[in-house]
Amino acid sequence: MRKFLLLTLPFLLLLLACQAEPVEVEVTRLVEPVEVEVTRLVEVESTQEEVNIAIFHPVLGNSFTKALTDGAEAVAAEMGGTVDIFGADPAFDAVAQSNQIQDAITSGKYEAFIIYAADGVAVVPDVEDAVAAGIVVIAADVGIGPDARTYVPIEGVRSYIGRTGIDHGGFLGEMIVMACEDVDPCKVGYLNGVQALTIDQDRVE
Repeated sequence: MRKFLLLTLPFLLLLLACQAEPVEVEVTRLVEPVEVEVTRLVEVESTQEEVNIAIFHPVLGNSFTKALTDGAEAVAAEMGGTVDIFGADPAFDAVAQSNQIQDAITSGKYEAFIIYAADGVAVVPDVEDAVAAGIVVIAADVGIGPDARTYVPIEGVRSYIGRTGIDHGGFLGEMIVMACEDVDPCKVGYLNGVQALTIDQDRVE
């Protein structure tokens, strides 16, 4: 069974603690399933001062955002951080999420944002405002910038932890081909997430 451990918070707190330079990573495609055990990238002692982190979700209440929230809160508690969770209301509404981010900037409460964007393009001005205010910004699951098909975030975003819709869809396509290898005819049904989102449109493509 694959074991996954949220890597976002240790990486974020390490950046805050030592202002490390961003790390370049090479992304490769898996050609067949493999079993892997993922361990924490860094081991960092609790920070001397409490780090206040805001996480912005496009929606609350689904299993993915709950898992991200649970992992973030658990790791932050271990490492001396606090986490506040915000969910766009209405769900997946870029304007509502923008208002939440701007309110959080104005509050002056937070040293770091983790942004799971409702719209990676629409959120750019908010991210630029956060960076200008000295807030560390990490993008989660949806790239922030004009190109949704790149892993490279806009200037000022410290890291992007996620995937692109094109690559994710490609992985799914590979799995379909493998599953259908000895099945003729092979009929496949696909239930999309939110068709209005660029990442879901790219995933289907």
